[in-house]
Amino acid sequence: MTNLFEKYDRTFDRTEEIVKVRFGWGTALVLAGLIAAGLAGNYFKLPLFFGVDFLFGSIAVLLVVSLYGARWGTFVGFLVSLYTIHLWGHPYAVVTFTLEALAVGLGLQRSSLNLVALDGLYWLLLGMPLTWVFYSQSLGLPEQAALLIVIKAAVNGIFNALSASLILVHTPVLRWLSDRRDYSFPLRHTLFNLLVAFTVLPTLSLTIVDSRATKRDLERNMQLEIEATAQHIAAEVRIAHDNSFADLNVFREFLKSRTMPFDVNVFLLDRYERPIVRHPATAKMFDREQGQIHHYVNGNVYHWLPLGDMPLMLRWHKSLYYSRVSVRDLPWSVLVVAPAEPLIGQLEQFYIRNLVMLLGVSAIALTMASLLSRSSVFPLKRLANATTGLADKLSDGSPIQLPQTGIWELKVLVENFRSMSVALQQKFHEIQQANELLEQRVRERTQRLAATNTALNAEIQERKRIESEIRKSQQRLSTMVRQTPLAVIEWNDRGEVLAWNPAAEKMFGYTASEAVRRNVAGLIVPESAKSAVLAIMDLLLQQRGGARSTNENLTKSGKTIICDWYNAPLIDSEGNLIGVASMAMDITDRTQAEAALRASEQRFRDVSEAAGEYVWELDAEGTYTFLTDRVKDVKGHGISELLGRSPFTVMPEEDIANVRSMLSVALENRTSFKFQHRDITPMGEVVWEEVSGVPIFEEDRLIGFRGTGLSITDRKRAEAELRESEAQLRQQARDLEETLRELQQTQIQLVQSEKMSSLGQLVAGVAHEINNPVNFIFGNLVHAEEYADNLLETIRTYQRSYPHPKPEVEEQLEVADVEFLIEDFPKLLDSMKEGACRIREIVASLRNFSRLDEAEYKTANLHDGIDNSLMILHNRIKEKPDRPAVEIVKAYGDIPRVECYVGQLNQVFMNILVNALDALDERDRHRSVEEIGESPSQILITTRAEGAFVQVRIHDNGPGMPETVKARIFDPFFTTKPVGQGTGLGLSIGYQIVVDKHQGRLSCFSDPKNGTEFVIEIPQCQTDLIKAQ
Repeated sequence: MTNLFEKYDRTFDRTEEIVKVRFGWGTALVLAGLIAAGLAGNYFKLPLFFGVDFLFGSIAVLLVVSLYGARWGTFVGFLVSLYTIHLWGHPYAVVTFTLEALAVGLGLQRSSLNLVALDGLYWLLLGMPLTWVFYSQSLGLPEQAALLIVIKAAVNGIFNALSASLILVHTPVLRWLSDRRDYSFPLRHTLFNLLVAFTVLPTLSLTIVDSRATKRDLERNMQLEIEATAQHIAAEVRIAHDNSFADLNVFREFLKSRTMPFDVNVFLLDRYERPIVRHPATAKMFDREQGQIHHYVNGNVYHWLPLGDMPLMLRWHKSLYYSRVSVRDLPWSVLVVAPAEPLIGQLEQFYIRNLVMLLGVSAIALTMASLLSRSSVFPLKRLANATTGLADKLSDGSPIQLPQTGIWELKVLVENFRSMSVALQQKFHEIQQANELLEQRVRERTQRLAATNTALNAEIQERKRIESEIRKSQQRLSTMVRQTPLAVIEWNDRGEVLAWNPAAEKMFGYTASEAVRRNVAGLIVPESAKSAVLAIMDLLLQQRGGARSTNENLTKSGKTIICDWYNAPLIDSEGNLIGVASMAMDITDRTQAEAALRASEQRFRDVSEAAGEYVWELDAEGTYTFLTDRVKDVKGHGISELLGRSPFTVMPEEDIANVRSMLSVALENRTSFKFQHRDITPMGEVVWEEVSGVPIFEEDRLIGFRGTGLSITDRKRAEAELRESEAQLRQQARDLEETLRELQQTQIQLVQSEKMSSLGQLVAGVAHEINNPVNFIFGNLVHAEEYADNLLETIRTYQRSYPHPKPEVEEQLEVADVEFLIEDFPKLLDSMKEGACRIREIVASLRNFSRLDEAEYKTANLHDGIDNSLMILHNRIKEKPDRPAVEIVKAYGDIPRVECYVGQLNQVFMNILVNALDALDERDRHRSVEEIGESPSQILITTRAEGAFVQVRIHDNGPGMPETVKARIFDPFFTTKPVGQGTGLGLSIGYQIVVDKHQGRLSCFSDPKNGTEFVIEIPQCQTDLIKAQ
């Protein structure tokens, strides 16, 4: 006989984790709890650094593998690992974690290794190679990042297996889930788990703490460098702006010459966050809307993580650190962006080194723990083998070979076993003799009792079955009477009520106690119907079959209701009448509804006839089953001609497809339909009708269609005549519009010619009237400076020769303030010279702007035309008493010379700049000085080459314009200015100059929040075009 210790030895010599749990409500709840714990273990992760997390969900999964078997463990492993798809953005971790549960579960069933050893073998032989293939090949991660994930996964798996093994061995979970309360575990497995835990857990904890501190230090250094760089560049931008008058090229050269402390991209942004300058030139501005701020590092530095359908590790590798610093007193800001990949590379190397070290320590610990645990329990195992089957050996008298050991405790235990075996051998012999005699007597008494009990049990079971069937039948009948919606009434041969169910109480208003033993005729039958009811009762009492009738009845409240009655006589087994049973159903609402339906149908027929409509019905096959007389007035066919036929038989072929399509849509959506189609009368005439209807369903099955038809032939004829008249009117309107357009074009050309002629005369007069006086001033200023120098030198010589002049001379010197004259007179001459130069520049700008001597097409630099226009408008731009100066920001690009009509393009620049200044002045008149100071008026002029075109953008930060105005700004004579302040021709002429004269493009973009921008695009070369013209 195999004893209990042998069973334990066979079970737990292989592994302590093989336990079969019997399923019940308790174990099912524990399984659900373990699933929830697994999901929580993955959710409450321990993040190591960017996208690398330490998960704990497989602890619960390995517990399920050990307690419920490989199948349940594999299912739970798959279910719990699904969360990693959301966490890391790919499904490969689900594969490795599910395979881990399957491999460990099969290993527990088929090998003698314990949970930790099996999990370590899985990661060494299958898990780590699979993880390398998934992350390196499938996801395309760098080799260093993939190696880090492989090592981390193995360490994580071994740690979780160790935790699960400790829970199984050192907690009472097995006793809670199994019928057995005496589970034991091999001592060598307990020693193995404790030795590994005391080695691996402290090493892992120190590694994690040290690694997180290193990550924090590296990230802090990155933050300090980025923030310092951004602030320094912002300061340099301000200095460059003050010294270079907003020349952005100076700032570009500064960035090229500056050596950055690390690989960064620098952007200079305007107030709308558009890059004005970028360094290096190939740097791309990242879109913050396409990502998320993962965390705020410190100071003014943020860590940005891109969004998108990619694994979390790749998102971390593509993440950025950035800092944005505003430039003092300017509507600009500096954005410094640094990729996080170099930092991640350093951390990956650090983690790989630490995890490899930890993995090596774990391997050594596993090996040493296995050797130490086996050597410690080897003597105990020999003792267990010697005492296996002890009872059989004692009863047979077989010798017991106990082991020899040098361990004192085990030696005492062996001697105790030897003494106990001798005493037990004597007692076994005595008990064996007594058992033989007792077993013989028990067998005889048991046989007699068994025969008697068998007969008695058979009789009892039959009686119980009959009684149960009777009770069930009575309960069913009683339940049916109580719950039926029909009133069930039983009365005797005298017409007195014997039974009255709840439905009768509800229908007639009398409770059962009020109705029982009362005559039914006097209770619920009105006087007018008593005779008919008594006649029916007489027939029932004569046993002449059942009766069905519809009668008026009275309720307790006096209300008259209409009921359907089903009556039958009750006959006993001897053929005697014992009463009558009746069932009644209240049909008052149904009767009233039928009457209302009949009245409604008649009203509908009357209305349809009055409206000129006919009513129709079709069956499911699409043939007429009902028509009213009006159909002949609409279709030209009578009722007898159409019944049983399809409406498509009198319909033109070209209308049939459209009608079938609309009917299909109505069927699919189960909605009403309305459409128009033509019919052909027996005389061949085409008539129109408008059909309305709905599909009819019964229990989701189409049974037909129903609707009305109305003749619209007269309306269609009137519409055709109206369309013909409208076509004639539209043609006349187009002719008038073309004539008006030609007149407006002629008027614009005349106005333009007159303006250019007047401008030429004005410039000629200005050049003639101003140049001569200016030349005279310039000529005399040279002599004036010479005379002044001689005179001042004479005064200084006199002062040196006569340091103490006479009193009257001193008085005159004080009155004349000679010292001030000596200091201020040269400045006065310089100011006069500067004014004369300014007059000469203005005259030259007027001449260059009009270019009357360059009316022909030639190559020119567009920057000169823009600068000349700004020179002429200087008085509008400069500071006024009620407002500061309008800021002019020139972002000139490197553009080639353009073949153009120079004077005409200058006119376009002038018109657009004047409109921008008008819009800014109009807005500033309604703003306070403080508001203007916070958001000053600004015009940004940008030029650049775009393929075969040169592009000029003139953008103001004014109030913008609504869409209705923007749609008409190029129309001739359209203006939003008051009468007398604008002709409405500036932009119209400009459009003709750019588009018609130069084959270019003129566009306008306006937003009430961001102002207005005009984009002028001129072809670089137009020689062939001009010759063709």
